[in-house]
Amino acid sequence: MNPKKRWLEILLIFVLFFLEGAYLVPDVNEAHYLGKAARFWNESYAPGDFLLSTPDAHGVFVWTFGWLTTLLPLPACAWTGRIVCWFAMAFFWQRLSWNVAPRQWFAVLSAGTFVCLQSYCQMAGEWVFGGMEAKTISYVFIFWGLERITAQKWGQAWIVLGIASMFHVLAGGWTVLAAMISYALCLITKQIAFRWKDVLTLPVGGLLSLPGLIPSLLLNHGAEPEIVKTAERLYVYNRLPHHLLFQAFPYNLILRFIILCVVCIVTILILLWISRYEKKQESEQGDESKQLRTARAFLCFYALTAMGIASIGAVLSYWSKSNPDFYASLLRFYWFRLSDVAVPLAFSLLACLLLFYTKRYRLTSCFVILLILISFCGVTDVYNNIVRLARRDPPRQCAMARINYSQWIDVCKWINKNTPQDAVFIVPKKTRTFTWYSHRGTVANWKDVPQDAAGLIEWRNRIYYLYTYKVPSSQNRYIWDDCLARRTPQKLKQLGEKYGADYMVAPNSRRTDALPVVYRNRKFTVYKLSDIDSQEISSE
Repeated sequence: MNPKKRWLEILLIFVLFFLEGAYLVPDVNEAHYLGKAARFWNESYAPGDFLLSTPDAHGVFVWTFGWLTTLLPLPACAWTGRIVCWFAMAFFWQRLSWNVAPRQWFAVLSAGTFVCLQSYCQMAGEWVFGGMEAKTISYVFIFWGLERITAQKWGQAWIVLGIASMFHVLAGGWTVLAAMISYALCLITKQIAFRWKDVLTLPVGGLLSLPGLIPSLLLNHGAEPEIVKTAERLYVYNRLPHHLLFQAFPYNLILRFIILCVVCIVTILILLWISRYEKKQESEQGDESKQLRTARAFLCFYALTAMGIASIGAVLSYWSKSNPDFYASLLRFYWFRLSDVAVPLAFSLLACLLLFYTKRYRLTSCFVILLILISFCGVTDVYNNIVRLARRDPPRQCAMARINYSQWIDVCKWINKNTPQDAVFIVPKKTRTFTWYSHRGTVANWKDVPQDAAGLIEWRNRIYYLYTYKVPSSQNRYIWDDCLARRTPQKLKQLGEKYGADYMVAPNSRRTDALPVVYRNRKFTVYKLSDIDSQEISSE
């Protein structure tokens, strides 16, 4: 292929990836991951924050990328990492697509299809093009590893996928498992011949994954078994069921994913039917046809394996009612993460391969129309993203503060300039970006969950102690209350002393004049908890 046209394709794919994921910083998980990285390299960053004081589950990301936080502000770190990773993904996607369907511009078509399907047909909330975190780097190496496999370079692929697992043990690990099963199925069906050089690098990939695997395994080292069980139940059934528990997924997302799986299986069957024609011409067309057949076989098995793993996860989810503790220990491994990415990825490439064969054999196919419709949806999605960028919509991560974004930024900047660097704050439960903007620590919030069992139990205790209160008319009933300003001054004083918090931020909709105010704008108020005793509290 002409190098200029190849780079043009890569650039167009990068633009697609950019428009899909270019939300304002901090996006999903960026405040968490980059905050962890900043603390590792600079102990003066939010020194009293609870989450940043818990063990790191993604040490390789912190070690390899975190140093950038010492040179650049956090927003610049996020954008630098995003752009580099998205461009690398575009580079390897173009090569991957060309290995499967070697036609000009098919790589752009398959990328657009993947972006659309991964956005609209994911079932468990997995994403590829989003905030800068360990998973983002891992997907660069996953794309690279799949590109090596479709180029019949299995030995190189195991090494690359080992690096992917090093950065994110689950995203990379599930991909390695699916690739190994697909490799075995390719051998069984005689799509490829066994070669020692294809498997000798498997142990090397395993060794490369250890820097990511060992810290994850050691997170709960020394913790009591009962604490670990309680943390696993909390993680699966209370905090992250929308990622881990099949029956907790929205029905519309399940339906979309099932439809995609059915269409993908139909595509596979049609390609198998076409393969008999391909074999007749293989002697004439040589290695190109053989490589396409091998790439097609791998992607078919890869998609079916991902569906099978997701099906096992669904079965485990329904069985979990019989033994919640046991199944929580299994479900915490994100059984649906692989299928959310692998099925859209495989279908996007296989559909382009079918289009490639359709052109070759002059067959009419409804998949041409289907791809056009999907591309139209992708264009619509891209248009919506362009409009969002032009409007400079607030970051998705801001949650409750999005409707009051400018006022939220204002109060965080005031705190950054007018409070001690080691000050700790109590903030509303759904606030996610306070530490990012203010560089001050928080007691806890709903989004930032520690990864170790002891930290998770402590997080739960803090959440319940801070954001629930007992119903006066009931002995055992508690209800959520995101705003703490309605609590009595004595209670807030106790909370501050218990968790070392000096200040509290609350929305003005629940404001109280019984507490000492140090700053207030149109939407938020900062209270100083340590000055409560010096105020005359008439309500007590």
